[in-house]
Amino acid sequence: MALVLLGMIAPRLGALTGLYATPATTDQVHVARPAAVTLVAFSRFGKFAAGDFAVTGAGGVVEIWDTRTVVRRHTLVTGDEQVTDVQFDPLNRNILATAGTNGLLRLWDTTAGKPVLSITGQATARRVAFAFDPRRRGIVAIGESGTVRILQTDTGQIVRELHTGLTAITTLAFDCHNEGHLAVGGDGALEVWNSSDGARISVGEQIPGRVTSVRFDPLTRNTLAVAAAGAPPGIWDASNGRPVRFLRSDAGSAVTAFNPLIRNSIAADDGHGRIQIFDASNGVPVHTLGGRHGPVTSLEYAPDGATLAVGARDGVVRLYAVDDW
Repeated sequence: MALVLLGMIAPRLGALTGLYATPATTDQVHVARPAAVTLVAFSRFGKFAAGDFAVTGAGGVVEIWDTRTVVRRHTLVTGDEQVTDVQFDPLNRNILATAGTNGLLRLWDTTAGKPVLSITGQATARRVAFAFDPRRRGIVAIGESGTVRILQTDTGQIVRELHTGLTAITTLAFDCHNEGHLAVGGDGALEVWNSSDGARISVGEQIPGRVTSVRFDPLTRNTLAVAAAGAPPGIWDASNGRPVRFLRSDAGSAVTAFNPLIRNSIAADDGHGRIQIFDASNGVPVHTLGGRHGPVTSLEYAPDGATLAVGARDGVVRLYAVDDW
């Protein structure tokens, strides 16, 4: 299993601050140069395979580590002042993508520690939103301004362009059920497209603010979780763009995450440093994780659904073992 932690790393349940790791004899790994955690990501290649994780620190450096030995294998110098997104290719265990403030999307070979492709953004010094297609090998979507480009990762060739009605794209997510279906979030707007044929499927209704996170439910078709600034997250029907229900929370959430093995189980931050688990079928909170974090910036379940990783601006990543929530 591969784990990406922007700013900090922890191989098991615990907290870490840190770019030189000590041998993992306890539940904590400490690194020497702490940086604010912004994102957490697990490798999606296989449910139980051990592999690599990556950690970033100041100056946009990304380090690749072996999860079994906790030994650093490679250091990637991205050239970004700040890395804003990191994702593993779900269909190629050796490919890692990074995006940052310089407007570039870079693909890296994690076995060699070298870049294999750089894709220039259309607007410099702006955040590039991207997402790998989990059903079509070598396909990535890149969103900037109001346009989404669908590219082949081996050549960088543009397959298709989707001209949305959004003024600024903030987040993208592919559907693992419906091939090519892509959710595009922006400033007070949400659209779902079929990237295979270029047809727009739906336009989101009643989007309360700037969309900060979109997630397709991996276990239920056409179910989309949307987090928007200043409002509780909600569940939308991706087929028609209509809201189904909002989670019963009194605060806005920046991020959400569906458990990949427990139907209707979704995690969300409460806007005050706590993580709640909700039943997505009725919006009711069923569990609150112990402890309090800084502002939460990322939630991610491991592919086997057994671990929930929480990234926050307090410089700590915490890994929670999933119980019967």
